[in-house]
Amino acid sequence: MKIKIIDRKHYFISVDKVKNRVYYFLTTEKWELEDADTLLSDWKEVLTHVLDNFTILSDIRNLMIQSRKLEAKHEEAQKYVAENGLLKLARVLSKDDIVNLQFSRITQRSEIPNDVFDNSEDAEKYLDQIVQSFQTK
Repeated sequence: MKIKIIDRKHYFISVDKVKNRVYYFLTTEKWELEDADTLLSDWKEVLTHVLDNFTILSDIRNLMIQSRKLEAKHEEAQKYVAENGLLKLARVLSKDDIVNLQFSRITQRSEIPNDVFDNSEDAEKYLDQIVQSFQTK
């Protein structure tokens, strides 16, 4: 059962404690720099609701190209998440190839373990398999 933890103008973040999974859903396209000021603190709050080896399903289909300053905020948040118990991130991609290239660059620099998908259903199944595989090791 998902519980909404964060509800902002541009995104909301829910947690399923049974699955130890975070759901990040981007609700709007255009961000301003001040909109990202709470991004890192929101992730710090969310991570208090999950255990180590959690997974994230991130739906960024609505995202537009970000400024370099916004890009840095996203990278900072991703680094924090990657260093604090993340097992795997599944990203549902934007329809904009340039946005996807930009976020691929961000995820590469932040070294966040991730894979990309066209839809949430496939991403969810993939993360379920990752968790099952991890638990049988």
